[in-house]
Amino acid sequence: MKNNPTISIGIMTAPSLYSRYSECIKTWVQDFEYIYLFGGYKSKDELISLGNIGENYKSAFLKQQLGLRFMYKNNPDLDWYSIVGCDTILFKERLIAELSNFDSSEDLFLGTYYNQFSIENTHFTSIHGGPGFYISNSLMKKIIPMIDQFNIEWYNKSQSGKLNGIDYSQSDLALSFMIKKYFNIDFTPMRLLFGDVSIFDEIESKKENSTSGDDRPIGLHYVKASRMNNYYQKYK
Repeated sequence: MKNNPTISIGIMTAPSLYSRYSECIKTWVQDFEYIYLFGGYKSKDELISLGNIGENYKSAFLKQQLGLRFMYKNNPDLDWYSIVGCDTILFKERLIAELSNFDSSEDLFLGTYYNQFSIENTHFTSIHGGPGFYISNSLMKKIIPMIDQFNIEWYNKSQSGKLNGIDYSQSDLALSFMIKKYFNIDFTPMRLLFGDVSIFDEIESKKENSTSGDDRPIGLHYVKASRMNNYYQKYK
């Protein structure tokens, strides 16, 4: 465990989502030292192109996979690695405090629950990738050499109909499947990650008093660009 763990954050986005990712840049992105905005082949100057992988929704899978590899290659000694979308907001101070409860020298995959799935003979629990997942340095060392192999496997399974209704673009499901199949590792639950910001809003509306420091969010997903700054200013 480490008092001030280091973390690399990647944001999956696209030129057409400028209004979203520009609000991220203006708010929470400025708090992180190691942060990257990933696009595909049409990337603007402020985005890192990961190659000819497209800019539509289906590009999310490769932006996640290749983004993780990019971040690890550039900073292989950090404690944690994560990919989120540009409709997510992370709160660094509480995120770092929470990650300090875990040991990045162990094989850990942190996140929040989404659902149970089965692909062929692998049964696994998927994280909800929206509010963020966190892969330890130890586990990243094992994942990186397998990424190309798994990317081909995931594509082939999606084309052959072996994903049991799961879409190729569902990157969080894919990552959960990869980690379970190759390393038999299940995700470890992490607190205060909200896959849908409306659920957090509903909880807040029922409270008589304002949110205390102990239950303020670490990650919120489905945050509209027009509300990004409001959430950031209120809960940072």
